[in-house]
Parts: sequence; C-alpha cells; structure tokens
Amino acid sequence: MDISDRSALDELRTAETLRAAILESSMDGIITIDPTGVVVEWNPAATAIFGFTREEAVGHEMASLIIPPEFRDRHRAGIAHYLETGEGAVLRRRIELPALRADGARILIELFITPIRTANLLRFTGFVRDVTASKRQADELAQAIADEQAARAEAEAARRQTAFLAEAGLVLASSLDSDQTFAQLAKLAVPRFGDWCSITMRAPDGGLRTVAVAHVDPAKVAYAYELQKKFPPEPDAPTGVPAVLRTGKSEFYPEIPQALIEALPAEQRDIIKELGLVSAMTIPIKLRGEPIGAISFVTAESGKHYGPADVTLAEELARRAGIAIENARLYQEARTAESELRVLAGQLEQRVAERTGQLEAANKELEAFAYSVSHDLRAPLRAIDGFGMALEEDYGAQLDATGKDYLQRVRAASQRMAQLIEDLLGFSRLTRGAMARQPVDLTAIAREVAATIQQTQPERKVDWAIQEGLTAEGDPRLLRVVFDNLLGNAWKFTGHHPTARIEVSSAERDGKTVFCVRDDGAGFDQAFAEKLFTPFQRLHAVTEFPGTGIGLATVQRVVHRHGGRIWAEAAPELGATFCFTLGQA
Repeated sequence: MDISDRSALDELRTAETLRAAILESSMDGIITIDPTGVVVEWNPAATAIFGFTREEAVGHEMASLIIPPEFRDRHRAGIAHYLETGEGAVLRRRIELPALRADGARILIELFITPIRTANLLRFTGFVRDVTASKRQADELAQAIADEQAARAEAEAARRQTAFLAEAGLVLASSLDSDQTFAQLAKLAVPRFGDWCSITMRAPDGGLRTVAVAHVDPAKVAYAYELQKKFPPEPDAPTGVPAVLRTGKSEFYPEIPQALIEALPAEQRDIIKELGLVSAMTIPIKLRGEPIGAISFVTAESGKHYGPADVTLAEELARRAGIAIENARLYQEARTAESELRVLAGQLEQRVAERTGQLEAANKELEAFAYSVSHDLRAPLRAIDGFGMALEEDYGAQLDATGKDYLQRVRAASQRMAQLIEDLLGFSRLTRGAMARQPVDLTAIAREVAATIQQTQPERKVDWAIQEGLTAEGDPRLLRVVFDNLLGNAWKFTGHHPTARIEVSSAERDGKTVFCVRDDGAGFDQAFAEKLFTPFQRLHAVTEFPGTGIGLATVQRVVHRHGGRIWAEAAPELGATFCFTLGQA
C-alpha cells in the first residue's frame, strides 16, 4: 500500500470516527432507514426519546416501532412515492408529528428528514426532537394570553358600558322635559348601541305615543314616523311594545324570527324585509314598578346580534329613564324640583366623596398594614439575630462545635428572612406609583451598574462588553432596577469561573428592539426557565449561589409595566442569556 492509499484510508477512518462521535453526542435523535423503511442507524438520543435500544430498533421497520397505526400506510406510501418520483412532501422541512414510545405513550416530535443518496446507496435520515412538553407549555401560554385578552376585552366592554350609562345619565338629568330628554337619549344610543332606537310612552288616554325615533339617516327617521301612523300598534298584539307594557318584561330576539315577520300583514312584512332588520329588543320603562313606556333597539345595517349582556345594559338604561321620569313628575307636582335636585346632587357628591375617602383610607390602611406587618416581622428577627450574636460572643466558648453550628444557622436563617421581607416589600412597591417615561440611555445605566458591581470584588477578572448607543423609552429608575438585577445575576453566576465575560447588547427582531444580557457562567436547564420569574423560585441552592429568588420576578414586573416581555435561554455550565423588550408609551 503506497502513501496515498494509506492517507485515504486514514481520512476514511477519521471520517467514520467523527460520524460515530456525532451520532453518540447529538442531543437530537438521529434515525436512518433504508428504502424499505428498515432502521439502519439509531443513536442514543433516539433511545432517550422513544425508549427503544439500538439493538431493539436496528433491523426493524421504523413504522411498526414509532409511527402510530393510523399513519403507517401514509409513511410507506410516501417512501414508495419518493422512490418513483424523487419527490417527498415531508422532506427537507421541519414538521411536527405524533409518535409512539416503547411503553405505548404518545408524544409529539419535531422531525427533519433528508434523503442521502450516493452512487449505489439511498438512505433517509431523520433528526428528531421531543417537543411534547414545549408544545404543552406553548398551548398553556397561548390559553393564558387568550384568557387575558378576553378579560381585557370584557373590561373594555364594561368600561364602554359604564361610559355610555354615565353619558346617558347626564342626558336624562339635563332636562325636565321628558320628550326632549328621550329624543336626546335615542340619538345617544344610535349608532353606539343600535341602528334604530325608538321610545314609546303610554298616553293619558291609555293609548301609545311615540316620543322619539333615532337613526343615522334622517330620512329613515321620517319614514319610521310615517309607518307608525300608518300601522299603529294593536293593544292586544302578542309581541312588541303592547306585550311589553302588559307583562312588564323585556322582549329579546338575538335574531328576529322569520315566522314573526311572516305573521305580519303583507305590506308591513315587505317593509320590514326591505329594512333588513336583524336583531331586536324591547325594554319596559317603569315608574314605581309599573310599566309606563318602552325603549326599543333594533340592528340592521351593522348586522350586530344582541346578547344577554346587551339586554342587561338596556334594562339599566330603562331603569334610569324611569328614575328620570319620576324626578320630572315630582318636580311638576311639588314645584320644588330644583332644590330637591340640588339636594340629590349634593347627596350624590357626598356619597362619591365618602366612597372616594373610604377607598383612599382603605389603600392607606393596606399600605400601613404591609409596613406594620414587615415591622412586626423584622422586630423578632432582629431580636433573634441580636440575642444569637450576644450568645455567640458571651457563651461561644462554652458551646461545642455542634452548638456553634446550630447558633450560626439560627442567625443565618433570621438574616435571610429579613432579606426576604425587604425584597418582598420592594417587589410590591413596583406596582404602585406613576411611571415617568422619558428617553433613557441604557448603555450609561449598564456601565454604571457594572462599575459598581466590579468595585465589590476588584480582583475578579470579568470582561464587560456593553454595546454603544442602547436607548429606550421608559422610567429610568425602574430600568436601573432591571440592570441591577440582570447584571448582578450575571456577576453572581460567573463567580465560580476564574475568568468571565458579561455582554449587554440589542438586536431587531420582528420589528422590535430586543435587549439582551449574556454571560458564560453556571447557566441552568432550559426546561425550568419559566420558574425563574416566579418569586422565591430558585434553580440553584443558596449554599452554591446566594440570593432570595425575588430579583428576576422584579425584573419581569418592571418589563411588564413597560408593556414588554422577558425570556431566558441557557444550558448548564454554558451560560445564560436574558432578553427583554419594552413597549411603546
């Protein structure tokens, strides 16, 4: 064998050794099958994912091992299709598929399959990750976000309803002329609450009188009055205003029944169809419990369908309208309405003032309670630590090694409890007080914090790499808290390394600026990353790295107050990276 042959053989052996090392050390499952679907290669990571040993897998059809029965024929057909056409729908792209473990459990995997063809050999190699847990976490996060969005939507709807009722209350209180008041109220309701609004009152002679009709199109308002003159409501009608006045109960149609329209006279039915009415509700207006009128809301052009919440809002509006009518009648009867209204307004203001005062007092009591509790907790802790120190100084010589150890543990526990109380109070303060947003030089803040930290242990060799020109809109005081904690953590968790590097940088992702603090320290298992931002949750023992477990929760709260989000990426002994965004003002 000449030198060139030996060199080629050495290269071949090196390549084979490298291939084997990659298979053995890869964190991804690597599975190779031949054109018949039989496994020819199965690395340790695949065993960790699926539970089959290499001996149990190699030589067996992959489909019968890990593919659920309902997908096996599709898998085999896919191989056949590729052998025939050279094309495969699932090749060379990441896909998520269900799979089976050796114990029969179903998991979700992320798979990337690539065909490998040489002159006389075809293989399919798949790179596999178990994403069951991450998918579940993503689903839970998505559900939490959806729940939060739904809660915000409900809160916004409640805010709008409150604003509408407040504005309606002002309209109802603006005049003692009921017809004028109801005309303004109907206009207020359109189109905010319906495409049509009409108010009908019982006349002194027992008949019905339309006092207000509103629509965004004035021509349609005139048309509605003409229709009511042409088709006056029948007193004994089974539906509509007459029925509501008889029963005193609301009438509600999420969608106007076709049968109800078909029961009308032909001419009236054609008009209703032409108007394109969709949903309706008629609410009684009561005076001292007796129906005296009704307010009707109808949707057409908007296509909105009323729901129970809309009925509740309309009933509250009708209740307030009844109160307004009662107030007007009281004025007409007593001619002292102005003074009575002032008294009522004064009482209302007094109630508002009283309740405002009660709320302020309650907030002050709550804050005083928090500080009182912290003071009451600190006092005995100081006593424990103080007496422990006195005991150590005055009687330490009389204690054996075990006694001294116990005494030191008591003092350390009391000091740690005091620090926990202080951190928890600081954490709670972040939710109070207004934010002072302004342009902030994050580079300057990071350098100040880094310099302060370095002074605590000037002998440590740490390479600080802080990017120039980092700026953001936010509260400087709170953003200083963010860097105090993130850089403090990076300093702490690189403390066991003789040299360390701590970086502060930014990048643009999806149109947003992402700020990152990266270190090459102890790191952590990425599977437990979510625990980091929960108060008092720690991934390392206190004896290994000191702290109370409140710092990252504090950072998350500050970031959330700025409308941003924070996340972490790490691996054990490979360092950690904390990234966050800040929302707009």
